[in-house]
Amino acid sequence: MRLRFCVVLLFVPATLSAAPALTGLQLDPPSMTLTHADDAHRLLVTGLYADGTTRDLTRAAQYTVADAKIATIDKGGRVTPGSTGSTSITIKVEQQTKQLAVKVASIDALPISYANDVIPVLTKSGCNSGACHGAASGKKGFKLSLRGYDPLTDHPPLSRGSDGHRLNTVVPAQSLLVLKAIGSVPHDGGKLFDLTSPYGRVLERWIAAGTPNDVKTAPQLVDLEIYPKFRTLPATKLDQQMLVLAKFSDGRVRDVTNDSRYSSSNELVASVDDSGLAKALTKGEAAITARYGPKIAISTIVAMDYDSTFAWPNPPAKNYVDQHVFDKLKKMQIAPSDPCSDAEFLRRVSYDLLGLPPTPDEVKKFLADTRTDKRARLIDLLLERPEHAEYWALKWTDLFRVRFETLRDKGTWGLYRHVRDSIAGNKPFDKFVRDLLAAEGNTLANPAANYYRVFSTPDEASEATVQIFCGIRLLCAKCHDHPFEKWVQTDYYGMSAFFGQLANKPGTSRDDFVIFRNETAPKARHPGTGASLSPKYLDAAIVDLKATDNARDDLAKWLTAKENPHFARATVNRLWSHLFGKGIIDPVDDIRSSNPPSNAPLLDALTKDFVAHDFDVRYILKVMLNSRVYQLSARTTPTNAEDMVNFSHRLPRRLSAEQILDTLSQVTGIKQAFRSRYGEPTIALPASGIRAGQLPDKQLTAETLDLFGRPRGESSCACERHEESSMTQALHLINGKGVADRVQSPASSIAKIVQRPKITDDEVIGELYLLILCRQPNAKELEVMKQHLASNPDRLKAAQDMAWVLFNTREFLFNH
Repeated sequence: MRLRFCVVLLFVPATLSAAPALTGLQLDPPSMTLTHADDAHRLLVTGLYADGTTRDLTRAAQYTVADAKIATIDKGGRVTPGSTGSTSITIKVEQQTKQLAVKVASIDALPISYANDVIPVLTKSGCNSGACHGAASGKKGFKLSLRGYDPLTDHPPLSRGSDGHRLNTVVPAQSLLVLKAIGSVPHDGGKLFDLTSPYGRVLERWIAAGTPNDVKTAPQLVDLEIYPKFRTLPATKLDQQMLVLAKFSDGRVRDVTNDSRYSSSNELVASVDDSGLAKALTKGEAAITARYGPKIAISTIVAMDYDSTFAWPNPPAKNYVDQHVFDKLKKMQIAPSDPCSDAEFLRRVSYDLLGLPPTPDEVKKFLADTRTDKRARLIDLLLERPEHAEYWALKWTDLFRVRFETLRDKGTWGLYRHVRDSIAGNKPFDKFVRDLLAAEGNTLANPAANYYRVFSTPDEASEATVQIFCGIRLLCAKCHDHPFEKWVQTDYYGMSAFFGQLANKPGTSRDDFVIFRNETAPKARHPGTGASLSPKYLDAAIVDLKATDNARDDLAKWLTAKENPHFARATVNRLWSHLFGKGIIDPVDDIRSSNPPSNAPLLDALTKDFVAHDFDVRYILKVMLNSRVYQLSARTTPTNAEDMVNFSHRLPRRLSAEQILDTLSQVTGIKQAFRSRYGEPTIALPASGIRAGQLPDKQLTAETLDLFGRPRGESSCACERHEESSMTQALHLINGKGVADRVQSPASSIAKIVQRPKITDDEVIGELYLLILCRQPNAKELEVMKQHLASNPDRLKAAQDMAWVLFNTREFLFNH
């Protein structure tokens, strides 16, 4: 059977009544050959309109079969064979008609396949889901592998479980397995299907055949495809039928649309039912995921109402970042915001690169600069400052779990300084990662080796490394094949095997360790089969390594190679998220095919550029920072107010715990004293004090850090850091000592401003705004504050009141 598919990526009007004339119909496939009794195949009918737009008309069409004895078709376009021969089906929509030639080559039934027929029935029906018999302990004494990931292990309980009472091979329809599924006996899962349905017949025939097990001999599923791969729909509940095809190792192609399980990445934008019928609900974008066996396929649905009055503002693109973002915004009819002001840009980029706000003098100097390239110059300057290396070292050491509890004093400082100095020297990121992964020896002499002190097993080291540097969460594949992704247990333990030689021992003091390599063949044991597994790269073949080989060195070279499909992509996505508050794939460490990028061409271009420039982090940051997209205002337009994924405007985000505390200290001039979370001695601090953004130890803390979501260094997941706002945080800013004591201190900057000789009220107000909000007050703000100063006989108290008010604004708390 030959299939042809065509998807036209154009916009459609908002309602059927507003549609232009229907000029033709497209059938996919254009002809159909059915080869056995169960070879049903779905037809997609696409309407072609005078303006070049398309629409799914599969369920709106009228079908007439010339000879219903040979084939039949249901309302959803599914063609089923009846007898051998040829016939035709006439498809009609409005005045347009099209004929589909159908040939039934045979109606002989193929032998039922346990692997390719029975397991898909159980999976589609939810029998092996986590809520049913796929739970860790099963249900009612009947346990199956989750979503059928281990059909070999499932066969005994299905065929011989419950002392054989589950099956009746003499009268298959009376088998308990069948009776529960069809609802003839009580079943917590309810009725799943009828006995006369295709699923009922599959189970009945398999039992009648003696429950054969063909897991090792059946054709293997090699690919899964979904059509259309992309479709734009009006945001008015218009439908799009999906077609899902499974390709097997024997060359057979099977329509598994009805047998696949579906989900939507955004149920508010588009829903999808069990038959693969997607429905647009409101404006936005959603990925429709079809799962069949271990494979998944993705279709992107864009829901929007075409506005004939929309005019693209044609903003100038400064680089390819802008081009890719604007290309998508134009298709989505979303107008980007205008660029932010100089004051907004200065504050934004200072927080993003340094973790600190600009000082009043820096604000004045930047605003007075009339050079047209001053923003680019500022970016270059900030990237060279020591605060940049310190702040971005904090981001990486968060993920490396740097803390005194595991690394002690010298290990904590050693790894932190190694990361900080690597950033300060702009060490190519591939070399930076190779230095970590291949590190061994005494941790005092080679601080990078401290990376391995936080892991107690090879599995832990593998999970963290893959999550940090590939953005992939392999943990779900530890106990069973990943339920939402292609990764299976052999992938998990194949990666773990690279760390099988890893060992450590105490050094010469309690502060150091020795990381070394056991000279044994790197292996990992499969928990299910007990097999000894050799190292295996993700998406690649098994690696034959001997006891004398250094498996971690081999892994480091593969991981950081330019052709590696994961490393550069995950890195630029993580860097993007640090600047824009959201990854192009989000979350940044949950990269999977069922979580597609919001702008794939953009991510591809950044990845390619990063590799072409030899993994130069500072270079790729400049590309992002100098783009118009990064410099867009947080003020929205009528068309982008609801956009949260396409980077049409700046998404304000709450300052991090360290940024808030360090800003309070810098603005007031009152430094923070840190305490140990557990009351025990911790790392040695410089006598001159230290900022929160310079603290490598997560045990050293302060109330502000705890309240505002600073991570404890217990996980390599970016999700450990919380930047959400809460009532407790608001109360801390309103009443907490962290703000009040600083504002009221006679040694604070606020008191020093008020005490300047001959300073006017206007100047006091202006200095406070520059100090706290990094801008001058507008006319209304100035008038209100002047009235407050004039009405209060205690000028210092009035100024402290104003500072307290500014600290409690959203403008202060958020980076916008």
